[in-house]
Amino acid sequence: MIFSKEFHLPVGLAWDSLKAGLDSGRTLKQRKASAGRATGAHCQTSPQKHAAMTTYTDDTEIDDLVASFLSGNLPKAEWTHAAHFAAALWLLRHRPECAELAVMRGLIRAYNTATGTANASSSGYHETITIASMRTAKSFLETHPPNTPLFCVLDALMAGPPGRSDWLLAYWNRETLFSPDARSRWVDPDKAALPI
Repeated sequence: MIFSKEFHLPVGLAWDSLKAGLDSGRTLKQRKASAGRATGAHCQTSPQKHAAMTTYTDDTEIDDLVASFLSGNLPKAEWTHAAHFAAALWLLRHRPECAELAVMRGLIRAYNTATGTANASSSGYHETITIASMRTAKSFLETHPPNTPLFCVLDALMAGPPGRSDWLLAYWNRETLFSPDARSRWVDPDKAALPI
């Protein structure tokens, strides 16, 4: 995995520190073999097919996704709803200091800039969605044993309401959630309280 020095991280976060959670010293084949031994063959949710089933089959794929996200090299088309949650879960488990709001905000804004997405009042980084999603991911991760493979946690998360890209509309009116105010700062839900 190559981390580009041209991709600017938030102030105070060093590349070497950020790379520490990624197992970049081994080949993909070696990491997949290790992941297979550590996780077993399948998640409990894997046999069930659901609309939001992720395409991740082991944790090394999530490692690679996170490395690409952090380096600014992840193609925008691969920055899916499931990929957002995969990165959130990875950061929460492996680099919790990077899951803090100030760092997360910087990582997302930097990725958006690297992929040509403007961080403006109508596009790019969204504070309310980020906070709600990170709280949900953290709460969900805490319900699983620490050795549960992340791809299994992600599959289970995607099988529930957060697996729908419009899941937050159960808690916010569309006009509120997609307002410039909610994009720039936390705005409390105006339909129902988040269940976390």
